[in-house]
Amino acid sequence: MAPKDRATSTTFFGTWHGKLSIPTDSLTIVFHISQTGQGTYVTTLDSPDLGANSIKTQTTSFNDSILAIQIPIIHASYKGKLDSNQTISGTFTQGMPIPLNLEKGEASRPKRPQKPQPPFPYKSEEVIVRNEQDGINLAGTLTLPQKGTKFPAVVMVTGSGAQNRDEEIMGYKPFLVITDYLTRNGIAVLRCDDRGTAASQSNHTTATNEELQKELYADVTQTMSPEQLKDLNTIQQNKNVTIKAYPNLNHLFQTCEKGTLAEYGQLEETISPEVLKDIMEWIKKQ
Repeated sequence: MAPKDRATSTTFFGTWHGKLSIPTDSLTIVFHISQTGQGTYVTTLDSPDLGANSIKTQTTSFNDSILAIQIPIIHASYKGKLDSNQTISGTFTQGMPIPLNLEKGEASRPKRPQKPQPPFPYKSEEVIVRNEQDGINLAGTLTLPQKGTKFPAVVMVTGSGAQNRDEEIMGYKPFLVITDYLTRNGIAVLRCDDRGTAASQSNHTTATNEELQKELYADVTQTMSPEQLKDLNTIQQNKNVTIKAYPNLNHLFQTCEKGTLAEYGQLEETISPEVLKDIMEWIKKQ
């Protein structure tokens, strides 16, 4: 929608962020406001704490220093007034009205101190894993300890839904952090993009459990030597498991205080160092 007050509307362009207070936590809300070639205005919404980005809105309007945004896809709206100090004081409504004041600019994002940084003390190779039965290629990364030719090997398998080889979620890359830790400790790791995700072929949404199982088998067998393949059946039937409770960790194994969904995107830790150590030691005992 074209603005009635063009002088004021140019002030609204760009990125605005604020904190939405909810009963158990707070959520960062980010609006990106831009103008199309046709003179209309487009806004997208990010909720980085929930890992949601580029949520489409329906209309954006400016009138007498009032910004109004309709977001029917999430049954929400925002209305606020530009203040003299160039902030927007307003209300975000989604079932109930909640105060939301906005500042110009990008919201600060948590640091990720565990994110691996080069140079790496191990070998890293881009690989293609061929699923011959379905005729598709899976793209992945194989990391190998710098020294030696015989070491334990692990194939990383993502959980529910299509994910890339780093299992990226809400700005975290758990598989990248786990891979780095394991390979630094003498363990080879293969991790692949799920089918239809990132650089891998096909379509994840139409894949059956049987097809996904074939891809896992391809991942495993193509990283094993002929001698290791002879023992594959034994490996598949391994019942040597360890169950351990981790107090004060959420289900992504991050040290947390509340365990709420909103808290996930605000944490700096990707995965507990204790959990990383336990994973590595368990693998080496097998």
